Amino acid sequence: MKNLHMKFLVEEKRSMSYAMFCCLRPFNIRPPTERDRVTCLCRRHENLQMKARRLKEEHALQTANLPEIMKKVVCETSSKDCMYRVCTHCKDKKLDLRQSESDGSKMVNFYEWKTKRVEIKLSNGETKLTSMTVKEKDTFSLNILCAEFDKELRYCCQHVYNIEHQYKAIRVLKEKMTKHDVLIHIDFSENLMCKYAS
Repeated sequence: MKNLHMKFLVEEKRSMSYAMFCCLRPFNIRPPTERDRVTCLCRRHENLQMKARRLKEEHALQTANLPEIMKKVVCETSSKDCMYRVCTHCKDKKLDLRQSESDGSKMVNFYEWKTKRVEIKLSNGETKLTSMTVKEKDTFSLNILCAEFDKELRYCCQHVYNIEHQYKAIRVLKEKMTKHDVLIHIDFSENLMCKYAS
């Protein structure tokens, strides 16, 4: 909800407190339940966000805000070349992950969403093998975590650009609609957070 509130403030250009924003949430927009999240979630965002928080706790990053982090490694977040990391100016640009030589080998714990095959027991007593997304604790050295974060950030930039591009395309379609047109937009991953909150 906090990210939606920030997005609302940017798009609407008017002031509204977070508490009021939550109170005015339409009745049909429900907070996701755990049951809703077993099958659908944006792991790419959530995993990167959890790593960013952990790196901030270790003082390797100044901020855990992903849009701010992306702005530091690309020329322009609205440019496909930049966000796909093929721009001649910023394709090799990396984050300044501050870590001292002594801290690089330090082992750090963080959480990550992973899909695992698990056995579930059905009501009739049978067991069935199914895929389930679970939040697991991992331990890496700080150097490896920084390298993983940098690698995943490259893919997340593409992911974010694609989302923004889709929103723009849908907005153009909506503006060009006639009274005989209908647009059905089903987005199963919009602002879903893994489990109750990472």
